[in-house]
Amino acid sequence: MSDLVSSGLVQDAATALPQMDSLTRPVFLVVSSVTGRIDPAFPTRSPFMQIDAFAKAGLEAEVLAATEMIRDHCYDGAGLGIFPVKAGYFDASLSDVTLFGEPRRSRIDAAKLARAVIDVELTYVVWESVTV
Repeated sequence: MSDLVSSGLVQDAATALPQMDSLTRPVFLVVSSVTGRIDPAFPTRSPFMQIDAFAKAGLEAEVLAATEMIRDHCYDGAGLGIFPVKAGYFDASLSDVTLFGEPRRSRIDAAKLARAVIDVELTYVVWESVTV
């Protein structure tokens, strides 16, 4: 799959990203929700997201390693299960993570940063609290 938001949100954000010298880590992520699915009969949500890893120019190996780490965690299923969401929202149960392609380098970047991209779809169930 090609870079879904390379001509939109992420490319525009690249010119407004924090100064690289001010960061405490060499790689940072930008997560963009591109689209998704909602099951009308069951409280299931499946957002499709593009995850971009950025670093200073010349650190292409680090950004690719960051997206490969995300890929590996998607395969091992360690993050599946019920997790709390911030106050004011219902808890959710992450039931599946689907990868769409492998991590890839991206050369489309207005700020000339090293960039790698991976596309994932999360499937989770929203658990509404029931009071008796």
